[in-house]
Amino acid sequence: MHDVSQVNKYWKAHDKERMQREARYKELLDAEVKAAERRKADEIARAKEKAKEEAAAREKEKEKGLEKEKEAGPPGVNKGKAREVPKTPRKVTPKKSQTEIWLESEEDEDEDKLQSCMQCIKRKIPCVSQSGKKRFMMEVETRATADLSAADARVLQLLELKSKGIEIPEDLKTRIRAERGVIQRTLNEQLEDLTVRMDSIQKHTAWSKNGLPRLTPEVPSAAAQGTKRKGDNEGDCAEGSKKKKKKKVVETEDEESTMR
Repeated sequence: MHDVSQVNKYWKAHDKERMQREARYKELLDAEVKAAERRKADEIARAKEKAKEEAAAREKEKEKGLEKEKEAGPPGVNKGKAREVPKTPRKVTPKKSQTEIWLESEEDEDEDKLQSCMQCIKRKIPCVSQSGKKRFMMEVETRATADLSAADARVLQLLELKSKGIEIPEDLKTRIRAERGVIQRTLNEQLEDLTVRMDSIQKHTAWSKNGLPRLTPEVPSAAAQGTKRKGDNEGDCAEGSKKKKKKKVVETEDEESTMR
């Protein structure tokens, strides 16, 4: 009987802890929902204010247009006189010389090479200059930075709730920490995959002149074929004339020998 009372006491304490955890979790979710609703209401209010400002600006433009029409008067009155419009001075922008353009392009190329070299040094791979590699890597890193910022914002929100006295469940903390690790691991995997793919493309297109693999064998043009045939025909004609000359020489020698 004593053991049964201890078991009942244990399960009552366990149920009480579970209910407290559920209540805390519900409070946390309610706080998140309220914060989302507050943000949504603020966005709607800002959108309404913006729409009002745009409507007021349109009304002002309409009023200005009507005033200009009134000043101009009815059509046909000032037909002979052209209305003078003050000319706005044109902004003169100095043209860049060719040497400056070349210098800027060289600086951009140097920056691309430096960035690619830094990436290759980090990954301990041979550095090969590849067009587009820096841009793709920057896009991947930008997306990962945005995801990490969102995860940090969630952590700050939880800390704010904790400072207010709301206890945060351990499973929620663990999930948010794991989320940050997953984002970092995904970034590394994507960068590795991008590097491998770019190296493969560079390897397969390095031997072609235009940077693309040649799928069909090179076919000579019609003009080249025509000149080749013409050259072959001329060669055949020359060989035929040589044979004829040789035959004539042999015949003359035979005639001379018979006459003797």
